[in-house]
This record gives sequence, structure tokens and C-alpha cells, in this order.
Amino acid sequence: MKRITVFSRPLAILSVLISFLQLTGLSSTFGAAPLTPVPSAVIKAALQPFIDQKALGGAVALVATPDKVLAFDTVGYCQLSNHAPMRLDNYFWLASMTKTFTGVAIMMLVDEGKLTLDDPVEKFIPEFKGQMVMGGTNGETPPHPPSHPMTIREIMSHTSGIADCKSLKITASSLKEDADQYAKLPLLFEPGSKFMYNNAGIDTAGRIIEILSGMSYADFLKSRILDPLGMTDTTFWPSEAQAQRFAKVTKRNKEKTEIADRVVTDPLQPGVPDDMVHQMGWGQVKVYRNHYAMAAGGLYTSTADLLPFCRMLLGGGMYQGKRYLSEKAFKEFSSPQNGKAVKSATEAYGVGCYVEIKSGPGLPSVGAFGHRGALGTVFWMDPARKLIFILMLQGEQNDAIYTALIKAGCQIAGVE
Repeated sequence: MKRITVFSRPLAILSVLISFLQLTGLSSTFGAAPLTPVPSAVIKAALQPFIDQKALGGAVALVATPDKVLAFDTVGYCQLSNHAPMRLDNYFWLASMTKTFTGVAIMMLVDEGKLTLDDPVEKFIPEFKGQMVMGGTNGETPPHPPSHPMTIREIMSHTSGIADCKSLKITASSLKEDADQYAKLPLLFEPGSKFMYNNAGIDTAGRIIEILSGMSYADFLKSRILDPLGMTDTTFWPSEAQAQRFAKVTKRNKEKTEIADRVVTDPLQPGVPDDMVHQMGWGQVKVYRNHYAMAAGGLYTSTADLLPFCRMLLGGGMYQGKRYLSEKAFKEFSSPQNGKAVKSATEAYGVGCYVEIKSGPGLPSVGAFGHRGALGTVFWMDPARKLIFILMLQGEQNDAIYTALIKAGCQIAGVE
């Protein structure tokens, strides 16, 4: 009896300690392997001014190499109304960062010989056959046939001309229904002629993944990417427990002088976690209720859970001895696909990710790739520096904050 008592006491203490660490965010146990905090005075000094200037409510920052976490720290608050400090295990909507997962999924199918990037979309979704190009900017001339049917490469790089889904009444019921709706509308411009950021193309790619794999888009991601990488905290439909860890979305006033928690007054929905409603509002709640996996922007996760995916990408498609993308597919994925139709002077677009084409102070290196999310989340894989930068927040995109993170991360790593 004494031996049992002596042995059980440390276990009880350890259990209490683990629970405390998880609740306070002092240790993250999600994903492929536990991540312990790596406090960084450099990160805090870089990001605290944005808290003071009311440009940021709070954030989680992570800087890592292929095999070491250099910084894993927080700044500010996960809820401004009660000054609850940001925790390492807070939960975030990735929004458009999901596009990078879709890009990886598409390139997996390329590796399997099920498609090429130059295949026309209509080869897999016949509803797109005969699609026309809108006549003139305002439709002042009759629609005409495109010079070529839009391709997989073009829908994945925002150069297809496919209708802007913001102007449509998206069903949020299935990728099939939404793709069929896009097919009924004329293209806005000649495929390949210019860059126009658009969720509709990526969602159409999600539907093609379903057709070629014989499984739902969400199941494909789970079985081919999330589960093999150990990303157990990443999902399209947060559980009650995950929703309770949301970092609150913040909103700045018009003058940009104050910042506060966004107020959502939408009614609660049966089968949807209350915190999901309070956090995301009707748009995302409708997606959740319909069990809809949005290929262009539906994933939720915690900071630590993203790291295996980022390390796989920094590793050129390989992680812990398993190859997820061939060298050829990875090179295509992370290379500019736009031609002259670039996003800006410093960025082009690859297959579901931005690619840096011109660097500078506080910018990723040329050849680095990553994505931003609508609520300010961002990740960059920087092969030249052998660094991963992750910043998780729920407010608005802010390039000044991203620049501060990259400068701080480079300082910590001792690179330029």
C-alpha cells in the first residue's frame, strides 16, 4: 500500500501540473509533438508597440528552423474586454491560409498523374464547357469565347477570370453546388491575362480534388495531410472545447485610434458551439451548420499545430522521412505561376501561395512563400534563411506587423 501511495502522488502532481500548463497556455500539447514556450524579449519588443498604438489586440508568434523553435511567445490579449492575456494554445481562423493546403492537395494529385496544371477545368467539371468571356468591362459588348479554356494552373493562381464569388449568393452547402454556380457565369477576363484574387477558383479546385480522389475535400486533407503530420488541432469544424479557446476578433474604429472586441449578436444555432457563433457570426456559422469545407478559407487551428505543415513545406515537401510532394511538384507549387500577372512589385502567386520575387528590409527572401488570412494570420516559409515565421492574430492584415516579426525573427536567428 505504501508503494502505491508513494508512486501515485507524483502522478497526481504531474496531472495537476499538466492541466495547469494547458489552461494557462504555458505548454502546447497539440499537433505532432508538444511545444513548450520559448519566451523572446526580441519578439515582445517588436510587437508591443502595435499593442500600445491600438493597432493590435494580441498575437502568438512562432519562429522556427527545420529542427528548432527559436521563439514561441505571446503579446497582448486574447480578449480585450477583460484583458485576458493571449495564450499559446489560443485558437484562430486561418481563412485564406487554407489555400496553401489546397495547393498542396492539388500537387499531390499531379504527383499521382491524375491531373496536370495545364489541364482545362472543364475536363473534370463538364459544366464549365462553353463558358464565355464577358464582353467589355461593363458587358457593353456580347460575350465571346476565351482564347483557351481556363486551366487548373489559372484557377490556383488567381488568373482564370472566373466570376468573383463575393458577388454571388454562395450556398455554403457543397463545393459541387458552388462550382456549378461559377460555371453558369461568364469569365470576367481572358484566362491568364491578369491577376484577380478570387476564392471561387480555389473552391473550384477543391471540387476537382473531390472528383479525382473519390472523397470529400475535407476527408482528403485529413487523410493525406493533417493526420499524417499529426495536426490533431486543425479542422474545418471546431469542437466545443476548441471554440472555447478562440482569440477574440478585434475591430479598430474608423480613426484607427481605438481597438475593441468585435461584437457579434447573431442568435445561437443548434449543433453549433456557442463560442463559434459569438466569435464568427452568421457567415461562418452557416458554413459550420452545413458541414461545408471551404477550400479557399475554412480551416481553424492553433499556432503549434501549424508547425509540422510549415516544416514539411520548408523541407521541400518532406517531413520526418516521409515525402508529401515530389521535388518536381514542390518546385512547381512554390514557383510563380502568374507570368506578368503578379500581385505586387514584391509578390507573385504560386499554386495556392504567395511567392516573394523581390526582397528588402523586413521582407521574406526571394523565393520564400506563404499566405495571409483575412483576420491577420500569416505564415512564411523562407528557404534561403531556413526559417519559418508564423503570426496568429484575429484582427486585420497589417504589413507593418509582419515586417516587425520578420526583422525580429532574423535577429533571433542571427541572419540578415
